Amino acid sequence: MSHLPIIVALDVADLKQALDICDQLPEVAIFKVGLELFTSAGAPVIKELHDRGKEIFLDLKLHDIPNTVKKTCGVIADYGVKFVTVHSLGGASMLAHAQEAVAGTNTQILAVTVLTSHNQTQISQDLAISLKIPDLVVHLTNLAQRSGITGVVCSPQEIALVRAHFPHATIVTPGIRPQWHSSPDDQQRTMTPAQALTAGANYLVIGRPIVHSPDPHQAWQKICLELAKT
Repeated sequence: MSHLPIIVALDVADLKQALDICDQLPEVAIFKVGLELFTSAGAPVIKELHDRGKEIFLDLKLHDIPNTVKKTCGVIADYGVKFVTVHSLGGASMLAHAQEAVAGTNTQILAVTVLTSHNQTQISQDLAISLKIPDLVVHLTNLAQRSGITGVVCSPQEIALVRAHFPHATIVTPGIRPQWHSSPDDQQRTMTPAQALTAGANYLVIGRPIVHSPDPHQAWQKICLELAKT
């Protein structure tokens, strides 16, 4: 079932552990390397995954001055990763500079809209943003699109809305929780894999239900079975 559009998040701090999980999941084509693993292991984790024939979603959520982000995205493009994330809240200039850096490469920029850990109270009070989350996601997606970025990261709750407004966008969605996964965590706007694909997501990012399982391959198979029944 390697055709499934699932990106497994290697949200661990140790290179050996990450590669062990990868080796247990031969059917998985794309793995996410986030801040924790990249800070711990650095660029070697990308080489190790490439050597295993895997594609990489480098989830660093870059947010800095435009020139710094541009130069960083240029370095990342040289790594040959499939996706890299930047924060859409960085603004139009930053987004455009990021896109310019990867033009002509095989790396696609994904603009992060609103984190799946955020709720409306945090957006309104902590960030002093008056827009409701759905409207904010549409606004930030539009900002990314006007900057030349065609891919976005949004929570499952906004997939259908983004798809309706931007039918050709690449939508990558974290906060995916299988029906059988009930452990509480910091993801607040979640959805099952089947629901997210039906809503219009292109890729699903699934981490803890697989990575924290005593048997990651069995967890992967359960997700495949869950999708096969829909």
